[in-house]
Amino acid sequence: MMWALSKGGGSSTGPDNVGYPLLQRLPFSIKISLLELFNHAWDSGTFSNQWKEGIVVPIPKPEGDRCSPAGYRPITLLSCIDKLFERLVNRRLTTELEQNGRLDGRQHAFRPGRGVESHLAHMESLINLNENQHAEIVSLDTSKAYDTTWRPAILQTLTSWKISGRMLHIISSILSNRTFRVSANGASSIRCVAENGVPQGSILSVTLFLVAMEPIFKIIPIDVEILLYADDVLLVAKGSSSGQIRRHLRKAVKAVVEWAGSVGFEIAPTKSKLLHICNIRHRKRGLTSSNDETMERVLAPTYNEVIRQSSGAFRSSPVQSIMAEAGCLPFRLMLVQRLSQMVARLTEKDPNVANYPVAKRSVELFHQTTGSLPPRACNLQRLTDRGWYSTIPKIDDELKRNIKAAALIERALVERNITLSWIPGHARISGNEEADRLANQGGIVDPMDIPIPSQDVVRLVKQKLWNVWQRDWDRTQSLLREVKPYVTKSTDRKCASEQRILTRLRIGHTIFSHAYLMEVNTPPTCCYCGVPMTVKHVLVDCRGYAQARQQYNKSSRLHDHTVLPFIPCPISNDTNATTVVNCQK
Repeated sequence: MMWALSKGGGSSTGPDNVGYPLLQRLPFSIKISLLELFNHAWDSGTFSNQWKEGIVVPIPKPEGDRCSPAGYRPITLLSCIDKLFERLVNRRLTTELEQNGRLDGRQHAFRPGRGVESHLAHMESLINLNENQHAEIVSLDTSKAYDTTWRPAILQTLTSWKISGRMLHIISSILSNRTFRVSANGASSIRCVAENGVPQGSILSVTLFLVAMEPIFKIIPIDVEILLYADDVLLVAKGSSSGQIRRHLRKAVKAVVEWAGSVGFEIAPTKSKLLHICNIRHRKRGLTSSNDETMERVLAPTYNEVIRQSSGAFRSSPVQSIMAEAGCLPFRLMLVQRLSQMVARLTEKDPNVANYPVAKRSVELFHQTTGSLPPRACNLQRLTDRGWYSTIPKIDDELKRNIKAAALIERALVERNITLSWIPGHARISGNEEADRLANQGGIVDPMDIPIPSQDVVRLVKQKLWNVWQRDWDRTQSLLREVKPYVTKSTDRKCASEQRILTRLRIGHTIFSHAYLMEVNTPPTCCYCGVPMTVKHVLVDCRGYAQARQQYNKSSRLHDHTVLPFIPCPISNDTNATTVVNCQK
């Protein structure tokens, strides 16, 4: 229950005016009583009707008609106690469904490791076309899917999966006798009964909706692929003959519409679309294949501009200096990192992702960037029962006891002035010396290509790409590299204006030195020395400020920590320094 409480967020309340902040701050004794109440409901298979009521708040749509109910989006507020209990039930139900493979791998959304990224990667694998191949996608939207879900179909599917007993009884109780009231402008309607559908805003509803959609996979023809993202249905067919593809899709669409009508769903014709895809460019028709260079050309300027404005750098600042000062990867390296890490996380949940085009592309990009292949992510399987099934103590509880015992031993050693010394025991023992020799030998052999957990892959990918960025930065000639040799992020000033001044000085691009680029003028020159006006010249070489440098006893070398004597910055420890150049202008 403590885990479920930690997952609750927001301050909204249901009909009982009890929110998550109140539940999270309850005394421990009250939490125990609440847990006993939940256990009683679980054992009896009955759920209180007071927790089944919802408050429906109509939210106007941006372009909707305020005089029509269709111009509002209903948001249902449920009791937080109800959602807390449902989160506990949902965790057990999803564990049972995922471990036993009850949900089809083509269902995405509201599942661990199967979200938007996995859905797009799976769709790309389906429309990966050869030469002279065509593909067509039909997108079908289920109208009011949650409100029209047939409850008996959910219970029937769960029963066919041999989910019974207390789990089936409590789900049946949660779905039955649901009521709601509409609240608008400070007034509430009478209490109405929700005769069908899964409750909006419920934690358990998303999983039960996936269960309700599961039978659709059995009615799709073999020549058509199907993908689901919640209530959005994608039908994909590809081949060399456009007419044959269209016939297969018509057959599949007809089967889906008939199935939806048999279980109470309704397909919205106005939201359903047909899309043609091929490798031949058509004018105002369909999609054509793209590549990473195109994506980089389109997205990189936006990425660079966002980081520039966030860091306060001047508009003419070099991109590499902006990234190094902000402690961010350049767009190309960031793209490789995100792609490789995404594939690792998806592969951990579904080993088939390794064969998707996006996985092959990520390996190729990573090899081109780093010169090495990324480690493969393994598929993790739980070998022991969950804590609620097992009778033995949980591992984390055992670890806490060990830590506590170690702390007691350490305190006893300090109080009694006892010193522990390490005595080597491998000397002149043939077996141990042989073990040491083999261990040292194993450190110099070629590493084995074995899959590792995705969290380790994520760390290794990040480390390698940041090493590449550091090597690129070492070869860069810029003012910033003289004072910031490493690309790791430095501590920012709390004052935004001070940080902006410091960033522009460190990069060497300010309005007084580089405004001519914006105005198409000639570069400015120093009125004292007659040389081009630069930040480095003003701070280090200009004889007009020699007295100020001598007054504050500052070095003439830019890479010294005392090089910026005239501004309050981390490189200067002089808090009484004055600003010579108005770099904010």
